[in-house]
Amino acid sequence: MVKNYVKLLRIEQWLKNFVIFIPLFAYGEMNINDLLNLILVFVFFSFVVSSTYVLNDILDLESDSNHPIKNKRPLASGKISIKKAKFVLIIFFVIGKIGLFNLNSTVLLYSFIYVFATTSYSFLFKYKKYLDILIVSFLFVVRLLIGSSAVTIDLSIPLFLFVFFTSLGIIAAKKYSILNNKEIVNTRIKKFLKENYELSELEFIFKSSFLLASVTYTIWLIIIKTLYLNNFSSIYLVCSLVSYVFFIFIFTTNTINKNSEDIIHLLINNKYMSLSLILFGGFFLLSGFFG
Repeated sequence: MVKNYVKLLRIEQWLKNFVIFIPLFAYGEMNINDLLNLILVFVFFSFVVSSTYVLNDILDLESDSNHPIKNKRPLASGKISIKKAKFVLIIFFVIGKIGLFNLNSTVLLYSFIYVFATTSYSFLFKYKKYLDILIVSFLFVVRLLIGSSAVTIDLSIPLFLFVFFTSLGIIAAKKYSILNNKEIVNTRIKKFLKENYELSELEFIFKSSFLLASVTYTIWLIIIKTLYLNNFSSIYLVCSLVSYVFFIFIFTTNTINKNSEDIIHLLINNKYMSLSLILFGGFFLLSGFFG
């Protein structure tokens, strides 16, 4: 029973919310109070995000029932009723908002922007060409803004662009995988993608996005970091760039040759991809400690 609710809330997807921690380590201003504050923000914001996942599952119930993988989700499989799912949605949303309200009013505002954007996506833009990719990518930028506001650190444009282009590439790759997956047939999303996108178009979007992400991250390293961080932390940051490029290479290869519809599951199942991301995060983290 508990396992079904964990799946409903998509706890494993909380990994995406670690973007919140980027501002704390980006400029070598690491301190324990900010870290503890960010951990609380991470937890309460993740509660809010989980409530939006439940809403999305309720709205996509019919489509998920025809999906070869998503039909095993608690709602689509009938293991959890819609009534119970709505109750869980409300509880997690309220707890998350109350927690953020007591922590930081600006963070609370950004969390409402996140909910508005993801709800608009579910109701209006999920089946609108390009907007279906752009809005989900924007959600990662909102996560970055939440982290920045929680520790009152201003972020540079190159770092914003890095997060945006990385998420844009991942989302476009997800669409590519759905369109390229022969097992997915009678779903609304597959029909939409077939009518609006070509595989070559999506491949161009995610490859060019990852290229731009690498360029903007490099610009950030050169212009922002090396100007005032010591050589020790700069070495860590260069290593993080190499790890990021390795991660993108593995992810792109998996997207073309296999199914990368769910990057979190792909991370769990692909040890090389997991290792490259851990190395990227580790080197980025070390740069914050030694800045």
